[in-house]
Amino acid sequence: MRQDLQSLRGLAIIFVFLYHLYPAIFVNGFLGVDIFFVLSGYLMARNLTKKKIEKFTDFTTFYYKRFKRILPLYYLIVLISFILVHYYLGHFWWEINWRYSLASLFLSTNQLLITDSREYFKQFLADEKSPNVFLHLWSLGVEMQFYLIAPFILLALQCLKSDTLKFIAVLLTTVIGFIPFLLLNAHFAFNFMPLRLWQFAAGFCALFWSKINPEEELPEKSKTTDSPKRTLPIGKEDFVTVGVAVLIFCVFPSRLDVHVIRPIVTLTTAFLIVAKSKENKVLLKLDALVYTGNISYIVYLVHWPVLTFFSIKETFQCNLLVIFTSHKVTVPGLSFLSVTIPFPPTMAPFLQSRSHHQVIPKESPRSGRRFQRATPNPSLRPYYGPFRFVAVPSLVLTIISSVLFHHLYEKPYLQLNWIQIVSLVSSLILANALVQYSVREHHFWGRTYSPAVQNLIDANEASQYNWASPNLKDECVTKDMKHPDQNANGYAYCLFPPGNGTLKINDIGNSYAENLNEQIRDQFHYNYSEFRYLSVVGGFGTYNAPYITDMYRQQVEKYKPDVLFITARFSDDIKLPIKENDEIVQQINDNIKFFEKHVKKIYILGSMPLVRLNFMNHFLQYVINKPEDLEQLNLDQKIADEERKNAVERLNRVKCEKCKIYDLSPVFAKNGKYLTFDRNTIMAYIDNSIHITGTGFKLLEPTYAKLAREATDTV
Repeated sequence: MRQDLQSLRGLAIIFVFLYHLYPAIFVNGFLGVDIFFVLSGYLMARNLTKKKIEKFTDFTTFYYKRFKRILPLYYLIVLISFILVHYYLGHFWWEINWRYSLASLFLSTNQLLITDSREYFKQFLADEKSPNVFLHLWSLGVEMQFYLIAPFILLALQCLKSDTLKFIAVLLTTVIGFIPFLLLNAHFAFNFMPLRLWQFAAGFCALFWSKINPEEELPEKSKTTDSPKRTLPIGKEDFVTVGVAVLIFCVFPSRLDVHVIRPIVTLTTAFLIVAKSKENKVLLKLDALVYTGNISYIVYLVHWPVLTFFSIKETFQCNLLVIFTSHKVTVPGLSFLSVTIPFPPTMAPFLQSRSHHQVIPKESPRSGRRFQRATPNPSLRPYYGPFRFVAVPSLVLTIISSVLFHHLYEKPYLQLNWIQIVSLVSSLILANALVQYSVREHHFWGRTYSPAVQNLIDANEASQYNWASPNLKDECVTKDMKHPDQNANGYAYCLFPPGNGTLKINDIGNSYAENLNEQIRDQFHYNYSEFRYLSVVGGFGTYNAPYITDMYRQQVEKYKPDVLFITARFSDDIKLPIKENDEIVQQINDNIKFFEKHVKKIYILGSMPLVRLNFMNHFLQYVINKPEDLEQLNLDQKIADEERKNAVERLNRVKCEKCKIYDLSPVFAKNGKYLTFDRNTIMAYIDNSIHITGTGFKLLEPTYAKLAREATDTV
């Protein structure tokens, strides 16, 4: 293997590892995976073009070599990780890891990520902040799926008579393939192998360019003055140094536009492959970098489970608020050159944000509209205090285990013959299957807790997902809203039995309408003639894709309620910086103006402090491992209010005479904190899907009782 290629592997795995270790600092490190994809494209093309693909055995030989290189180590790490999950993590994390371990066995983790991220109520299962030890295997799923089709791609290219035509074909594939990758839903494109083909094709470009110019190198520095027109003042190794410098932007401490930096990194990697550097000290004279490339595959497999287990066991301090702290650094003497670096005022405590590379447009479930996740306020970053203590042991354990696996397992199995390899891989697959079965059927897995801790776990788990199956005091007269898309899209609708009053009340929104509906209805004590609610997945009541807001409008226009509650947790769109003639504000005002024509009073739930997904599981892990540090899970009130200030300001700009915007956050506030659990009962106020639990409902009763009295007295 060329040393320069191994050095590129070394750089790539360093970038990825640094990103996973300190993503708030090395915010572009995820681009190391893109380097791997280009290298894979080049190596597969090189291997498959050594001789013409003609026979079935040419395919089987290629697949065997790939499987021999990858599967024995892959299935061993999956097996070890799966076993450790049941001894290091609480059982409430098992389901997530069960799902993703199964997908990993079939090398389809990337496909499961796509599925879960598109399901509104499964997004938290795919959340990169949760201890999912198999999450990083998405990239190997992409690579293995590429390997399956690579021989067929090269077989098709054989139809072209010259290497020049082949180069043009793969170059067009790279350019054209980048367009849908850029335009389609970011999370889908990130994980979907066909939309990554443009990067593998960039590796193909490097190969065929080398074939077209087998002896040609980049211009060397002029050694004579005889032919000044054919020389450049800089040589090939200077170009290589510039290329390496470009790749170093992967660890630049400020987020770069991924739509710009990703193609630059991809093409730079292809250029460095073509350059075939043999002298550059940056790439080749660092033996440690070459060795890192040699063990890069093992490091990639091992580092994420190690980081996950250490962060769980040692600190488990979570970035409950997705917000940012940064400092602008100006180069002395060059005032125009400044960068915003996401460091706190001091380096301790270090900051942490696992806001994966998907902090870019994603599709709102079932809406057909592309929403952009909020661009956090540049004055804030998530606090991840004691995580700094995880870095050193995680790094040491990753290095030691990778070196041991490389010398004691990987090197020996690569010397085995095909019968031994097939036997080894089959044994590992069987072992994985048996463990998968055992953890579901046998009870000796996992940990045993004291009765007091077990009671707390059971009580908190029982309060999960009450919004999905609310404890209704009265059966719905009908759940059929007479809409053709109701069953397909999971709209929740309920018309309750008539009360003994005269008010007509509607509650509309998203799952929060379902979550809080009974708390609202209880406070009216049946003093209404009609009460119904409509919960639309991904709906926000006052702004949305047109077909969702039209549905709300139809309901209000049809039933003409006296009192309209708009109960929704808002999307991150509403937290984006406010623009002049702000589109969201205009949309809210347009819909409110329509509602005012048909109702007498409107109550709008204001913006809530942001708590991370899977909060309940994080809370329970603290209860088990670090009960003395539970207070760390409460939110700093100033930081939380700063994070949602744009949402609050947008709602303050609503023009509505019949509206009242009410804020539930004060009921959770105490001594500068927003409480996330009851300090006396150790019961969480928030569940995994960021809905309010039964314990939290008790805090809301005075607020909704006041609103009910006001509506009854004034309408």
